[in-house]
Amino acid sequence: MAKISKGSLTVEQARTLPKIVLHEHYDCSIAPDHVLGVGTARGFNVPDQFKKLWLEAGNDSLKRAFAAAEYQKWLNAHASESLTNYLEILWDQVLPTLQTQDDLYTTCKQRIDAAVEDGMIFLKLRFAPQLHRREGLKLQQVIDPLQQAVSEAPFPVRLVICALRHENGRLGRHLADAVIRNPMVSTFDLAGDESKFPGVLPWWAKQAKRVVAAGKQCSCHIGEAKPITDADHDALDAIGCTELGHGVQGDPRNKLCTVCFTSNLVTHVAASAERHPIDRMYRDGRKVSIDLDGTLLTGTTASDEYVLLNQTFGWGAQEFLRCNLNALEHVPLRHAEVRKLKRRLEDVYGRL
Repeated sequence: MAKISKGSLTVEQARTLPKIVLHEHYDCSIAPDHVLGVGTARGFNVPDQFKKLWLEAGNDSLKRAFAAAEYQKWLNAHASESLTNYLEILWDQVLPTLQTQDDLYTTCKQRIDAAVEDGMIFLKLRFAPQLHRREGLKLQQVIDPLQQAVSEAPFPVRLVICALRHENGRLGRHLADAVIRNPMVSTFDLAGDESKFPGVLPWWAKQAKRVVAAGKQCSCHIGEAKPITDADHDALDAIGCTELGHGVQGDPRNKLCTVCFTSNLVTHVAASAERHPIDRMYRDGRKVSIDLDGTLLTGTTASDEYVLLNQTFGWGAQEFLRCNLNALEHVPLRHAEVRKLKRRLEDVYGRL
């Protein structure tokens, strides 16, 4: 590949670039044909026009692909109207199709296969197991199929368990226990509605300290809907948390911000690509990484993000390498495995 100049990077070229992704939500990255197919077959809340397209497609793979693409266009358009719509789509359309162990295992395997094609060399997949219990699965029964899929991945993948801001310390304790006891779960996270439940919540912080003391990691969704405050930083420092989900509002200090460019546009955190703060943060010496949030509701991939950053800000090999090395500092693998990933990153980007 020739030197990457502004606007020169294609999606095909971007797919060949090695990528570390720390911030991706499993349930926001399900293939649209799974959601449409299962939703139609089981009578869930799929709009009638897309059910009709899917049923008319029968076993025709091309027609099924068309129906899934049209459904995803609707999902993306509806989700982009507001953060409320984004969350409603997830709750009403996606989560009902992820309530059995078979569906959890199959969709996680599919996501990992797609990540390979997207050039990922390490991935953290976030999920809230408590959201997959509508049909009676216990917490560990939700975790097991995802853990199995991750253990079979052809590149290193780890799971992140998310507590949600509207929850409480009792559930938080059970989730923290699950992080500690499951070997393929590396990280405990706080996610959810930051506008209604802002800051570093004390009940989560208490459990996060336990997780860190047990040798696992923690991260915190913060600085997306509201600026990060000094009190937030004090609470995160007391835990030992240095990884922020988003972190684009307020001063992140020296903590890593796992920035989800397209997601921030879809949810109107940034008014436009040109006005997104990631380039300013990078130039100011902040630690940023290039992340996804999800592929289903945003219609993006990691390679698409690289292309968008190249088109918008002229990012090339230097910026991509630095962001991946920032992310590498938070990869929960043995030193030998981390060194191997670093050599691969420096070899590929060093030749561009």
